[in-house]
Amino acid sequence: MRAITLALGICCVGLASASFDLMLLGDNTTAGAQRVVRYDPVNRVVLGSFGTGFFNSNIQDIAVDMSANRAYVLDSLGYVRTFDYYTGEFLQMNYVTANYNQITFDSVSGRVLFSSISGPLGLVGKAYTTTFSSAQNYSPNYGVYGNMARRTDGNYYAYWDLNPGTTSFLVPRMFNVTTGVSSGVNSSSVGLGTIRGSLIGNDGRFYGLHLNSGNLNLYYCNTSFSGLVGGAGLMVGLGGTTFDNQDMVWGHGNVGYILDGNEISTYYGGMGIAGTQTLSFATGANIRGMALVIAPEPGQFVALGVGLCGLFLRRRKRDS
Repeated sequence: MRAITLALGICCVGLASASFDLMLLGDNTTAGAQRVVRYDPVNRVVLGSFGTGFFNSNIQDIAVDMSANRAYVLDSLGYVRTFDYYTGEFLQMNYVTANYNQITFDSVSGRVLFSSISGPLGLVGKAYTTTFSSAQNYSPNYGVYGNMARRTDGNYYAYWDLNPGTTSFLVPRMFNVTTGVSSGVNSSSVGLGTIRGSLIGNDGRFYGLHLNSGNLNLYYCNTSFSGLVGGAGLMVGLGGTTFDNQDMVWGHGNVGYILDGNEISTYYGGMGIAGTQTLSFATGANIRGMALVIAPEPGQFVALGVGLCGLFLRRRKRDS
């Protein structure tokens, strides 16, 4: 019994040193065999894949519902396939529209959100139930550029749109979650281009990964629970690129990951880039769609290990 207790303790402490960011990446390298790859961005290892044989066209984007282990995978024909991202089990397929190429999940309302990197193609933002039985429209001033993003304590979706006064610039705006009405135009000097990814980070900032004339930049706008705060500013310049598959996700704490081609850069909120890694399983822009599953914090596994050890010791003492 002592050996079992010791083994459990060592196992749980070992888990505490493992990576707890599980990345999901759409791999379109082989036509007819598109798949979603599980990737550990800390230890830099592939942890299998799922979806091979289920896609008739290239993957566009991925969203996850961590409360139900669901991955929503949007393809270029407008179909959304739902999988269990741990087991790879296929659960359902639904048609939305080919106008959308970005998808996120709102954990507060439990809705799947759709938009477009180039605004007017998507016409409106949509929020579907997870069964895709109904949807709410969010009508922008011009178009939803990039993903819609929500703070967990806020009653709005932040997004990027054309500046109503000067339509040669993109500005952060917001929707009222209940009514779908847009408001809150903030100042910006972000030129026209495409918002390849947008999100609200753990630091409370609304980010926009912006591609314009082959140059990639990360912009931000501060937020509060009631909306956007101040104008948009440049956070960090990421240099020139020849790819068009950029994306961004947020991990534990103040760490984000930025995809460009088949490279992933680690970004620390407010500090900048701290290292880049090259993905070995795909080249160029074959990777499209990026989501992150944030597993429990390592400390929780340490506590679990200590608790299990105590439970075994207590039972042993009682039975002796």
